[in-house]
Amino acid sequence: MNKEDRRVRKTKNALINSLMKLLDEKSIKSVTVTDICEGADVNRSTFYQYYSNPFDMLEQIEAEIYRDFVNEWEKQGSYEEKIPVSTWLELIYLNRGYSKLIFGENGYSDILIQLLSRSDHEFQEQIKTLNPKLDHKDIKYISDYCTYGTVAIITKWANGGFKESIEHIAEMISMLNGNALRTFP
Repeated sequence: MNKEDRRVRKTKNALINSLMKLLDEKSIKSVTVTDICEGADVNRSTFYQYYSNPFDMLEQIEAEIYRDFVNEWEKQGSYEEKIPVSTWLELIYLNRGYSKLIFGENGYSDILIQLLSRSDHEFQEQIKTLNPKLDHKDIKYISDYCTYGTVAIITKWANGGFKESIEHIAEMISMLNGNALRTFP
């Protein structure tokens, strides 16, 4: 790794940190390039070397986080294999520095929904096995209910500062999703 790469990384980190601080105060829609550059103590031209606008910056950060999650997921096994809820939560906790971007009121990301959707087919097959009389539409409703409910719990956990243990949140998600799966005859 050469010095230029370290400088680029350092500059991008300063820009990202600036954006995260700004998201404590206002929505991404209100963030300007000037705001980010002032917080990072860089020129606007430096910003434009990497990003076209704050939304592009957020999208690039999200894409990097997404790749990190997928890489970790692939270390655990294939997408068809069931990944324990606690593994998801550990990955989120390890990336908690980006929690404002992913879960914060002023940032928004659908990374969790994208990731959970990657295993949606496997989850729907599980629902079908447990409830063979359900039609495809109902299976999709149950799957979406569990996915969005899981995202809501994780969001509340993250926005609350990750105070509850990973084990506690994993148990809650598993119990609630399990109850949803067992509710139908």
